[in-house]
Amino acid sequence: MIRSVIYDLVVDPEYQGQGIGEEWVKRCIRHYPCTEWLVQTTEDIAGYYKKMGFKRYKDVVLSILSKWVIL
Repeated sequence: MIRSVIYDLVVDPEYQGQGIGEEWVKRCIRHYPCTEWLVQTTEDIAGYYKKMGFKRYKDVVLSILSKWVIL
């Protein structure tokens, strides 16, 4: 199974509330329909993704930093 992860979705405050973020997420899902989509977000934003159909996992998430640096 292929998984795609949304780590940070940020819309400039001047343009928030216009559906830009939601449209971006929907386009990603339409473009990659055979992908399991995961979102890493904070509790206060979780409801935003739930409205789009995302469900909460009770899994433990582990990560490790790589030695690569992107500049």
